[in-house]
Amino acid sequence: MQELASSRTAFAPDRRGHGSSSPYDGPHSFADDVTDLAGFTQHVAEEFGGAVELVAHSAGCHIALAAAALAPVERVVLWEPPDFNAARVSPVVWRKLETAAASGHRRLWCACC
Repeated sequence: MQELASSRTAFAPDRRGHGSSSPYDGPHSFADDVTDLAGFTQHVAEEFGGAVELVAHSAGCHIALAAAALAPVERVVLWEPPDFNAARVSPVVWRKLETAAASGHRRLWCACC
């Protein structure tokens, strides 16, 4: 976080039921996490102006990819994404990643590998 914060405004929101956040208030789903992150990302984009860069780790990678289809996200960096057969990755985001890779946009391609 310190490295990221040295060159940009950085946030590290906790998912519901994780870190310092409150426990779940009942049933919880992947869609809840996506909606939370998309809403947070939208708020940050409006507050600071411009698109947001998402950096995600582990299961958060799938959440970040899905949220990127719903919010003003400029770049997604994934660190150690689990293999869930990509079933929950938005088809819109997946097509963008495939197109970028095929076009040789290395920066975007590296973000999805």
